[in-house]
Amino acid sequence: MFSSSSTFGAKPSLFGSTTTTTATNPNSEDIAVEGSPDDTVQVLRFSPNVNEKPLLTAGSWDGVVRVWMVNDNGQCEGKAQQNIPAPILDLSWTDDGTKIFISAGDKEVRLWDLASNQMAVVGTHDGPVKTCHWIKGNNYSCLMTGSWDKTLRFWDMRQLPTQTSLANISLPERVFCADVLYPMAAVGLANRHIKVYNLENGPQEVKNIESQLKFQHRCVSIFKDKTNSMPCGFAVGSIEGQQKCALSKKTMVRNSLILLSTISEKQSSIF
Repeated sequence: MFSSSSTFGAKPSLFGSTTTTTATNPNSEDIAVEGSPDDTVQVLRFSPNVNEKPLLTAGSWDGVVRVWMVNDNGQCEGKAQQNIPAPILDLSWTDDGTKIFISAGDKEVRLWDLASNQMAVVGTHDGPVKTCHWIKGNNYSCLMTGSWDKTLRFWDMRQLPTQTSLANISLPERVFCADVLYPMAAVGLANRHIKVYNLENGPQEVKNIESQLKFQHRCVSIFKDKTNSMPCGFAVGSIEGQQKCALSKKTMVRNSLILLSTISEKQSSIF
């Protein structure tokens, strides 16, 4: 992937020095990443490709997406970056780790091909696009995006460029956070509701949960059942410094999906 013909290859780092320095605390094992964003970091994502050295990408409010290679010793080498004229709100890798989806405050979703260093608009909303997630299913692959225009949209990447969504789900409020772990998707809304979807054979809502957290949701993360690696619940964090876990009773649907049929919630504070 990083041959001389690649946009990464033998070219010098786009962020200056290709080495990193350790944190100022000599007893710390933390590594300070060279060429860090100049504005608030909105999202960090590691590449899913386990056959290559890990890639880390960051999107920030200065409209810059950066990519680093993480070496065996934990040091990070800047490899590529792209600029767009809007704050970066979310990022998602394709399953092969060669492309990155970028959702932004200018109502557009872009696809960045790292090998060619080309970027194209692959979807649009009527408001800022808060979330984007690449879905790799058993029978299909597509991109899911959530927006402040109160819609959840699904995009077919097989024919580019595409501006017509495969599915358009109207929501009662703006999308603030989302996560996907096939075949489950969890979407957090501005009204503190969380909608859970079955993604098999197209998105189908299976649960609508009102969170007991009192303030705006900041993030949601689906977790697996360690016995079968299937999604079995999710955790939600909010701006109040609280987190809540929703656990599922195992209910099989079409012999493949574990849904949230009954919910027990556990809450804790980070303070």
